[in-house]
Amino acid sequence: MPTSLRPTAVHSVPDRWSIPIRMHVASPEPVDLDPTPDRFAHENIFTFVRAMPSDIVRIEAMFRRCSVQSRRLRFFRPVPSAPYGYLEEVLADREMRHVFVIEKDGEPIGLAELHLIGPRSGSLALIVEDQYQRRGVGTAALGLLLCRVRQLGLRVVEADLLFENSAVLRALRRVGPASVSWADDIFHVELELESADLTEECRVASGLPAAV
Repeated sequence: MPTSLRPTAVHSVPDRWSIPIRMHVASPEPVDLDPTPDRFAHENIFTFVRAMPSDIVRIEAMFRRCSVQSRRLRFFRPVPSAPYGYLEEVLADREMRHVFVIEKDGEPIGLAELHLIGPRSGSLALIVEDQYQRRGVGTAALGLLLCRVRQLGLRVVEADLLFENSAVLRALRRVGPASVSWADDIFHVELELESADLTEECRVASGLPAAV
């Protein structure tokens, strides 16, 4: 990577590391005898792992398991899997692209991406398999990405979102002031991090090495 594009806060990044993401998941079985059942009776462990080129077959299988709508929200068009050549490109460039597999029981259930686009800026992208959506998995992965953003010393992050993907827009706006523009049913979000408080995101990612 050209020196002019290298964030000054970057440290050596291990080839592979993982963080347990412990979160409560609503119980799938109603408790008939309890008038006020514990909606958070189950806990699952999800793992956030730096992706490697050798993961490509597993990641492609995850994309195929996602619904057409989930792939459309990620790539803005209905595709049967990740676009041809996309994963090969992003997994090969480990300096400019920080790509993480979200795993459960060792199997990929999502992909979280931070792409460096300048010396102090990056763009975010995220997809989670349908059966794990609305369970906090994506929120935790976004928090870990933002923690990585802070470690890299970035000042601005961007994301392009379809109009229907308002949940991610709300999540980004909770982090700090966001500039949002809209064209052709796509939101372009720019988040200024100098005034944003990423303490909570890094608390969620407390298992992350201090210098990575």
